[in-house]
Amino acid sequence: MPGLIVKVRDMRGHYEFELTQLRQLVPPVAIAPPAAGAKPITKPEFRRGKAKFDRNGLVQLMASGNIRFNSSEEAQAARQKGKEQAKRKNNPLELK
Repeated sequence: MPGLIVKVRDMRGHYEFELTQLRQLVPPVAIAPPAAGAKPITKPEFRRGKAKFDRNGLVQLMASGNIRFNSSEEAQAARQKGKEQAKRKNNPLELK
């Protein structure tokens, strides 16, 4: 590379990233290839899937068995918290 970016921020000033440390990982970290059967998708497909997960992510996680609650009250509280967090997700890093 011709140079190293050590600081970057968005035009609105909402996000700022600054390099604070540079070190070699020992042992080097391997990047895993996509899982077998992974299907490439387009950006619009990704956005639709992300929007669906943002609306119903907890329901999808519960259906998959990856998350369980001890009571229906606990599940309802988690749903409510998820809805509140989704409302705050109004500042995407990538502008459209």
